[in-house]
Amino acid sequence: MRKGEVNGFLETLLPETVVPSEHLNPAPARARKFYMLTALWPFFITLILTLIFAPSFVWLPGLLAVAAATLGWMQHRDAGVLAGEEWIHLRWRRFGLTQVVIHHRRLQAFEKKQDFIQKFQKLSTMEVSIIGMAGTGTHYTIRSLDTNSVDHLAEWFSYRRGINKTTEKA
Repeated sequence: MRKGEVNGFLETLLPETVVPSEHLNPAPARARKFYMLTALWPFFITLILTLIFAPSFVWLPGLLAVAAATLGWMQHRDAGVLAGEEWIHLRWRRFGLTQVVIHHRRLQAFEKKQDFIQKFQKLSTMEVSIIGMAGTGTHYTIRSLDTNSVDHLAEWFSYRRGINKTTEKA
């Protein structure tokens, strides 16, 4: 389905799930380098090997590295998340753009991951698991989001939202 048709389709079936893509919380600008490096590192290795063993074909991995850099930039641009009252909207790109809308009741687990480098940049990776048919589930991962945003989503996932507010006041 085309990007422009999604909101119209959702509006006819589930009007409460429609959220314009401008309202999604995007990945911060400081995360762009992680998206770019993740997309580029295989092509850098290929470029070095091509320089050593077949220098006349160095243009091919160089061209692929430019395409990978573009893909990394697009992955950063399209990564985003938004939690409403009952729905969570996830959007990311591997090659094609994927947007998932999940009801709070369907969420089985929420996991926050942070590696050594992400900790210094105040970034986190979130993974959401949903309950599927016949005991199988699906996992959705969005890399390098702002840590405060991921913490807010973890609080949204928890049913103890009222408890957290009362303990903060005490």
